[in-house]
Amino acid sequence: MIKSIYETHLHVSNLRDAISFYQKLKLQLAYVLEERKVAFFYVGENRQMLGLWEVEQGKEVKKNHFAFGVAREDITGAIDWLRQLGIEPQKSFGKEPLEPIVHTWMPAASVYFQDLMGIP
Repeated sequence: MIKSIYETHLHVSNLRDAISFYQKLKLQLAYVLEERKVAFFYVGENRQMLGLWEVEQGKEVKKNHFAFGVAREDITGAIDWLRQLGIEPQKSFGKEPLEPIVHTWMPAASVYFQDLMGIP
């Protein structure tokens, strides 16, 4: 029955900065509720949802992990693409970000980076 993750939500300390970051990644801004300090982005062709919720100043921003899916033919260029956007891929599993890391048990290949909140 379950075929995908329809939506995921993250806490951010500054909504405007977070919106700029995710727009840099070419995500489509879907809706902003200024009074609630929340923004929603469409992700992918199926318009899955990424929600960003600004946390009240002084409150802890919980870090979470999530992953974007990309086409198999695009993963090899992901490191260069991120760097062109001014986003530095991060070291993972003790390896420098020279190429995607292959996870044979999934199977998947990954390039890791952090958002403005340090969320990998």
